[in-house]
Order: sequence, then C-alpha cells, then structure tokens
Amino acid sequence: MIKIGICDDDKNFRTLLAEAIRREDSESFIYEYSTGETLIQDEENDLDLLFLDIQLPGISGNKASEIMKKKNKDLILVFVSGIYLPTPESFCVQPYRYLLKQSNPSEIQRELGTILTYTKEHKGKKYFIVEDDGMYQKIDIDEILYFSIIRRGCEIHILQNGTGKILRTRKRIQEIEEELRREYFCRIHKSFLVNPRYITEVKKSEIKMDNNEILSVSKARRKIFEDMFAEYLSYRK
Repeated sequence: MIKIGICDDDKNFRTLLAEAIRREDSESFIYEYSTGETLIQDEENDLDLLFLDIQLPGISGNKASEIMKKKNKDLILVFVSGIYLPTPESFCVQPYRYLLKQSNPSEIQRELGTILTYTKEHKGKKYFIVEDDGMYQKIDIDEILYFSIIRRGCEIHILQNGTGKILRTRKRIQEIEEELRREYFCRIHKSFLVNPRYITEVKKSEIKMDNNEILSVSKARRKIFEDMFAEYLSYRK
C-alpha cells in the first residue's frame, strides 16, 4: 500500500485526480490538502507520492516541495500545473513528472499508471523487526495478519505466499501498537492487534480474518476499533 498526497487549491481537480488514482490502485491511501501550509503541518502522514500544484496561494508549491523533500528524501514528487513552467527551484527538488491539468482524461490516466508503478517499485518496504533469543528477522508488515499476547511477549501471525506461519517476539503489544500506529493496525482486544487489510467481515463482537480465523472484539475497545477501521476504509475508497 502506498500513501499519496494531493495538494491543490482546486477542489474539483483534487476530486478528479483522486478518482483517477483509485481506478489504478484501490489499495492506496489518499490524503488531500488545499494549501501548502496544511500539507507541511501534517506530521502524521509519511507520504510516498505527492501531487503538488506549483501555483498555490500562500506558500508556493516550490517552497512546499523543498520542505517536504527535507522531511522525506525518498518522497516521489509530481508537479501539477495548468502550464508546463519548470523553474530553477523546481529542478532542485527533482520532480519525477509534470502533470498538466489541461491534458485529456485518458492521457492523465496513462500517466498515473506509469507514476504509480514507479512509486511502488521504488517505495521502501516497511518491516517489523522480530528478535527472539538473540535472533533477528525482518518481516514485511503487509504479511502480518495480527499479533496476539502470550506469556512473555507476542505471537506474530503472518501470511507468506498463501501459507500461514507464527513467529514470536518479546515486545509487548503496547510497544507494537505504538510502532505500527501509522499503518492503521487496530487494537480490537487487550490480546489482539490486527492488520485491517486482512479483515473480511466485522460483526458487533467479532471480526473474521482473511484466513477465516475469528477474533473477538472487546466491548471496551469496540468504538475505538470501529472509528479506526472506518478511517482506514475511507482512505482506501
């Protein structure tokens, strides 16, 4: 899954671009910003790809891009403009593409396909580091189904190439929850922390996972879980 930002003061164009992106990749998270100020002030979202209007009111697109690249040198930047007008400042932040607003929808859609493929190929995978009895192992977080509490730490239930596997870590579930907070992992019970991408069914007091396991949702955590899961789904739409 990749995190995509769209920063443009034209709400209609933001909507059109978001819809076009979702046609290419329904799994991506999309965050919209109307000004450069709101973009750079958002500390929560570690974007992989940013579509940025060059001609923004207030802080300019060039200045906003400079700040964003300092925060994340691996950010893939696409400048959006009504005219193709690169400046010396633009070259400093090394944009991957320029996207012209007046291009016809089919051209934009083709460009998006190329841009998203490039982003996925260059996106740094995120790993969870497992340490058990002095042995360390990196796990792609997209392969983690859920964590469950055991006596000394947690079990990690993973799915690799369609095969289930269980590993152990001495980390407490509270530590793991904080570590994976930005990845939308949901604490549904004092004993379970789940990856929402593998939830296939939600009921009042339980959820069903992609591997057909049923996990309990505690009454105390139900509202928080429902809010987090709704937020996760809203960014996938």
